[in-house]
Amino acid sequence: MNTGGEASVRSSTAALLLRPLKTFRSGFVALGIIVLLATAGVVAWPAATSALVMADARDRLAQTSAADRDLTGVAPVQFVPGGDGLPSTAGTLMTSLPNALEKARDSMQPALHSVTRPGRFVARSDGVSVPNAPVGLPVQRVATDPPRSALGFSIEADPRLQSDAALVDGTWPTGGLDGHTLDVAVSAATAKSLKWSVGATRTVNLNTGVANTSPTLGRLAGTEQHLALEFRLVGTVAPRNPSADFWALDPIRDSLGQSISGSDSRTTLFHGVVWMDPDAWPQLAMGFGSPYVLAWYGVKPSAIDVASLPDISASATSFLAQPIDTGAGIAAQPLRMTSRLPDIAQSITAREGPVPTLLAIVAIGPLGAAVAVLFVGARLMTSRRARELQLVRVRGGSERRVRGTLALQTALITVPAAVVGGVGAALATAVLFGEVTASAALLIAACAIVPPCAVAITASPESAGKRRPVTALIAELFVLALACASCVLLLQRGATTATDPTSIDPLLVATPLLLVFAVCVLVLRVYPALLRLIGRAARSSRGAVSPVGWAAASRGGAGRRWPLFAMLTGVAVAVFASTTFTTLVTSAQTDAVARVGADVTVSGRLSDAQLKELRGIDGVTVVAPLRLVGYAATSGGENVAAYLVDVHAVAAAQANVADGQRLFPDAGSSGAAPVVVSGLPESTPVTSLTFDNGRSTVPVHAVHRAKDSAAPFLTDETWALVDQARVPSSLREESTAMFAMIGVRPGIDTARVAAAAQAVAGKAAHVDSVQAERMRQGQGPLLAGIQSLMLAGTVLALLMAVGALLLTLAMARGQRIKLLAVLRTLGFDRTQSAALVAWEIVPLAATAIVAGVLTGLGLSWLVVAAVDLRAVTGALAKPELALSPGTVGLVVALFALGTAAALAFAVAAARRSDPARTLRAAEEEL
Repeated sequence: MNTGGEASVRSSTAALLLRPLKTFRSGFVALGIIVLLATAGVVAWPAATSALVMADARDRLAQTSAADRDLTGVAPVQFVPGGDGLPSTAGTLMTSLPNALEKARDSMQPALHSVTRPGRFVARSDGVSVPNAPVGLPVQRVATDPPRSALGFSIEADPRLQSDAALVDGTWPTGGLDGHTLDVAVSAATAKSLKWSVGATRTVNLNTGVANTSPTLGRLAGTEQHLALEFRLVGTVAPRNPSADFWALDPIRDSLGQSISGSDSRTTLFHGVVWMDPDAWPQLAMGFGSPYVLAWYGVKPSAIDVASLPDISASATSFLAQPIDTGAGIAAQPLRMTSRLPDIAQSITAREGPVPTLLAIVAIGPLGAAVAVLFVGARLMTSRRARELQLVRVRGGSERRVRGTLALQTALITVPAAVVGGVGAALATAVLFGEVTASAALLIAACAIVPPCAVAITASPESAGKRRPVTALIAELFVLALACASCVLLLQRGATTATDPTSIDPLLVATPLLLVFAVCVLVLRVYPALLRLIGRAARSSRGAVSPVGWAAASRGGAGRRWPLFAMLTGVAVAVFASTTFTTLVTSAQTDAVARVGADVTVSGRLSDAQLKELRGIDGVTVVAPLRLVGYAATSGGENVAAYLVDVHAVAAAQANVADGQRLFPDAGSSGAAPVVVSGLPESTPVTSLTFDNGRSTVPVHAVHRAKDSAAPFLTDETWALVDQARVPSSLREESTAMFAMIGVRPGIDTARVAAAAQAVAGKAAHVDSVQAERMRQGQGPLLAGIQSLMLAGTVLALLMAVGALLLTLAMARGQRIKLLAVLRTLGFDRTQSAALVAWEIVPLAATAIVAGVLTGLGLSWLVVAAVDLRAVTGALAKPELALSPGTVGLVVALFALGTAAALAFAVAAARRSDPARTLRAAEEEL
């Protein structure tokens, strides 16, 4: 046995393997840092993108109203003539519904089941009213008008009221009718509005025809035409969680609702909810008017997985198509659920769809630059060990062994660096975003393998001065053709519709990379000719710096490929990121005024005195009120909410709105009143409007059929805006100003005008402004997240590009030091030496920056043309490319500063060398 000899051999082999790590430790350390940063970025980027898309999807879903996103349904209680049929039917429905809702939820597909809460229901009756002008609710247009209002109640029985509400004062209602008195509870806000104190009663009148449908109330009514009941307030409550679906589904549960009568614009309608004992509701339900059970499944925005949105939409559509059997017998109607959840899920999918692709394009910058840096670093290491490798080959070492040894030595550094960077990034994203991509291990492995392969590929014994083979020319032509074909194909088909919001469009991501490759190929072909032109000017200049510097810049053509690619890719993607984000922000700002309808809008009843005060606000140029005259019948038989407007005032208030989004693009000819209608089918004729049940007919001419978004402050399903100058004066006298559009002088802060308008209109009015809309657009996480990731991508690309320049300078360090030693001996000063070093990278960097800017602008135009960015910003019109010279200039300045920093580092390194020692070493080599 010769174990000692074998151990000695293994020890010497390990020593030979590790010795270069110590000798060339600076290069290996630099390569390890690059791999660590690149791996961290590659692993963190998909997780950050996924987290951003997830956060925005959940935010968008949370911003939708509960009435839209929740699955809601109504099961009416059928009247069964004779005896106590109704109480038994209503009672059976309330008893059987919990099991029916649970069974139906169990039948949901997993995607829908995971985002819904258990089913809830409340029993309810509508239609109880209080006589005119109830106490505490006087409504007056002007001081001389009598109060005109009406109050309605919905009677609700909630078995789980105590879990949704906290008792503020008094007790919970229990028991049924006590004579003519029923104990109820209301919200504290409603009690305050009604000036209804605990223990006090309110009288409500029931029509005996309806009351008789309830045996209990019918016995009380007897032969009277009306039945008077007393609602005794025994308790007031407040929401335990105001954002809970119970309160969000019906705002009048928490506070008194207010609306305007459609048939009489001078009457204000109030409506509130009172709660009674759930056990007593079946006996009284029909007498209180149209009893029904309202059921819902709450949707949890925090449980949304953005990748499952298409499945949620499909499963919700399937679930809503099947009614729920309530199990209450043949007298009970099936429960049909409705929801806008499928549409909301599809809308969010469309919004998030372009985001991963846009950010993937941004990631190309640092990723492409990192690959370039790796190859530059590999060339640096193999060039510094050229003599050693040549000696190994001369002594019979096989090419496979030489390259394998280099790859193994590199792997000893890059594999730990990749693991540290990747695992660190995965842990960081898990802590910050709660996201770790499933491909993290694969990405770490790829980042660990690529550097050793790059070193093995670059360890070529071939002469660097050898002409490029024909295959390289063919490959370049292939890249150019592929880039052109991908651009044409992308413009023809556009971006694919996203079915998975986390997926990317491969063609859209590959096209920018191919475009950068193609530009890089062209620049490399043009660069020698450019240097020759510079050389002519250099030869004619005074001094030796320019000719010598040009000669140094002309050497090493093959070594320019990767640093040029790194710099060009970084600049192009940085310009793309800044220009694309500028386009997103600019389109959102342009769109804000169209979303508001004017610079400032006011929604709420306004008196003539208040309108006069609005016109007096500093900075206001015009106030265009919309005066409601109730409902009017069109010549086609449709009913529309009719508003009288001053056409010219509306046009002035919308001076900043795009032509295609204005309410009155045409004032119409003399004769028929110009009218703008919305919500009516195109086939519906609108040649006249009839008011007051046929007593007044006005000939009109429909100059525009507007979309709902043209007047976002109007909530009517169908509406018409009529020129008030061409209607009878009696209609103008009966109208009431319900909205106002306000135009603001340029340069005036619309937020300040909105605040002043709010003070004039009062707390009950809703005031909106362009400034507020812009703030809402920027509140979500999407735009801020895109900006942060684009900025991070730009910074990483800059660092990698500067790293490529540093490594390029490091490769020529030995020759540079020798040349500078000779030139200093001949009388070159420090400034001339620095200028000589600048010749090595300044022409290359300047060419890359110029080509990168042009490529980035072209890439921005291509992506904006191919991708509909309306989904991202929610804009009404497709955004057009917006250029910001200041932003592009900032990108150029950053990369120019990076180049200057690399140059300064190389100059400082060269100055530290001793010319005398360098010359002696060179003489000894000879």
